[in-house]
Amino acid sequence: MSLIEKCSIIVAAFIFALLLTEVLLRSFTDFPVGKVNIVLDKDIGYRHSSRLHDIDIYGFRNRDDKWENYELAALFNYEQ
Repeated sequence: MSLIEKCSIIVAAFIFALLLTEVLLRSFTDFPVGKVNIVLDKDIGYRHSSRLHDIDIYGFRNRDDKWENYELAALFNYEQ
C-alpha cells in the first residue's frame, strides 16, 4: 500500500469518526440547535425558543425564576 492510500484511509476514518460523533451528540442531547428552535427577534436578531428545556421567556438559558435575582445583565457583540 502506498503512502497516499494510507493517508487517505486515515483521513476518511477521521471524517467518519467526526460525523458519527456529531450524530450521536445530536441524538442524545436535550438541547437541539437548529432553525426549528430559533425565533427571530427584532432587537437582538434571534433567540432560542422558550419551548426548550431551561430556556426562559426571553430566549436565554435560565430558569424563569432567575430573573427575580438579577438587577443587571450585559450582552456583548463581537462583530468585527
